[in-house]
Amino acid sequence: MKRHYLLASAALAAASLLATVPAVAGDHGDWGRHSEKRCGGHDGHDFGASFKSLKLTDAQKSQIKNIREKQKTQFEDRRKEMRETQKALMEAARADKYDAAKVRELANKQGKLIADATVQRIETMRQIHAVLTPEQKQKLEERRKRHEDDEDDED
Repeated sequence: MKRHYLLASAALAAASLLATVPAVAGDHGDWGRHSEKRCGGHDGHDFGASFKSLKLTDAQKSQIKNIREKQKTQFEDRRKEMRETQKALMEAARADKYDAAKVRELANKQGKLIADATVQRIETMRQIHAVLTPEQKQKLEERRKRHEDDEDDED
């Protein structure tokens, strides 16, 4: 009975991480992969609705493109490592002999990767924010507040 409880707990923990990883790995907030259409796609030339109203100069577009390209490789490497760690967690959960220390080690590694991705996402956002003029920053802040207000109205 105890063994079944441990296996069920490990499977639940692994499933929880499995559900979390794509959300964290894929969610880059206003500056990341899911907003590529708004923030310039892969080529960084069409900055879409999110930046269009900011009227970015060509120099700003180029700077933002460079920032995003520099971060892209690091994030892809981290995402690959997250997938590998998730696979190892699932294998540990299905193993005939449960190794709690191994699962904890992998879960801690996964947590660190998620934290590192969050820090990188915020650093990227800050670097892009530094490229903007005070007026552009103000417009962006106003849009963020309207977005928050809209989300509050939905609750």
